[in-house]
Amino acid sequence: MECCGLYRGSSSRFEVMVSDVTCHACVERIRNAIYSLVGASIYDYRADYRAKMCAFYITSDRDIGQEEIEKALIKASEGAPHSYRIISFKRLDI
Repeated sequence: MECCGLYRGSSSRFEVMVSDVTCHACVERIRNAIYSLVGASIYDYRADYRAKMCAFYITSDRDIGQEEIEKALIKASEGAPHSYRIISFKRLDI
């Protein structure tokens, strides 16, 4: 069943804390990078621009590894004055 755009049958949920996030444009770059991963979508995020961090809450219909997300972040950093990196990576219980 789908509610609020979320597919409840998703097999994996993650909290990914990312560094060097200073503005909404950073959030959008990272969101686009995560959405480029097959089966991944963001259902929420919490940005703290003063601390230069953002927590992204990801749901996926497949198991996504930290390395795969890190590669997407490195690609998102290209051409930007930032170096986005994962600070913490947690699998959330469903």
